[in-house]
Amino acid sequence: TNKIDIINPSEVKSTLVLNQKAKIIDFVHIFSLNNLIIMIGYLPNHKKLCAQIQNRILTQDVKLQDITHLNKVHIIFDEVFDSSANSVHTSDNKTYVNIQGLFCFEIISITEHNNETTVSQDIFNKWRVDNLVPWYGYEIIEGKNPYRCGLELYVHNNKGCYTGQEILTRMRTRQKGMYRLIRVGNNEQTQIKITTKCAEQHLGLERI
Repeated sequence: TNKIDIINPSEVKSTLVLNQKAKIIDFVHIFSLNNLIIMIGYLPNHKKLCAQIQNRILTQDVKLQDITHLNKVHIIFDEVFDSSANSVHTSDNKTYVNIQGLFCFEIISITEHNNETTVSQDIFNKWRVDNLVPWYGYEIIEGKNPYRCGLELYVHNNKGCYTGQEILTRMRTRQKGMYRLIRVGNNEQTQIKITTKCAEQHLGLERI
């Protein structure tokens, strides 16, 4: 759904992959590494994503390779990142994929040993609420329309042809069924669908 012309080294783009009915198959982050185009997505959606991409390859000289089992992916958040937003760099056999300067995916080989730190889902969700970060299973819902999930940021109006485009264009033109992702307090939940709930503030969807 997002406009991705050329993926330059040290650059990352985020986009949605949809089915024919404009329902979300997966939300992925795309970057170039070692002359390959790499995609990071949500593991439970992996098989459907691969099938959708394979169907779109047709006669093009493109080979789809699954390297999921070769790597571990960790999420680093609530830190100050030195590199610029939406960037990729490799250091000490680890690849860091910076998403909007807010958090990083750390990718390492399955054979590498590292000190993994686990935090509670509540801590991660509070950080997401504070930074308005949508996430799988909360705001990013497989089988839902992107506009109904408040994910308009990842739908480029002039992207060109893609699966589900006509439906999204019609929704956008008519301003029908459009929602935005907002942060709300305990006393501000009227007419707002809560997607991530924390102790004091939440993420929610408000009709535009």
